[in-house]
Amino acid sequence: MRVHANRDSALVLAAQASKAVPRITTIPELKGIHMEADARLAMLTMTATNQEVSIRASMPAAVEESGSAVIPADLLPDILKRLPGDQVSFSTVGPGIIHIGSAMRSTGSTS
Repeated sequence: MRVHANRDSALVLAAQASKAVPRITTIPELKGIHMEADARLAMLTMTATNQEVSIRASMPAAVEESGSAVIPADLLPDILKRLPGDQVSFSTVGPGIIHIGSAMRSTGSTS
C-alpha cells in the first residue's frame, strides 16, 4: 500500500472510525482501524467495528499502490495530530510494518 492524503482529512477519518473501537476487549483485531487504499477508485477508507456497530469513512487520496493495513486505533489519531505539514503518506514496507510520514507543502519562496 502506498497512499498520500490530506493530513487533516485523514485525522477526521481516523477519529470517526475510532469511535467504533471498543474501550475494553480481549479480541486484538477489534483494537485497530482497518485502512484500505484503492488505486482504481483513488480512495482511502478507514473502518472499525465493535461487532455490533461498524464505522466506515472514505476520502479521495492519491493512491500509488492499492493495499491495506490495520493500525492500532489508540495510536493513529495521535500520530496524525503530531505530524507537521498538510499531507500524510502511508506505505507498507513489509509484513506488519507501515511507514507514516508527512510532506510539508513548499512555500514557493525564491532567492
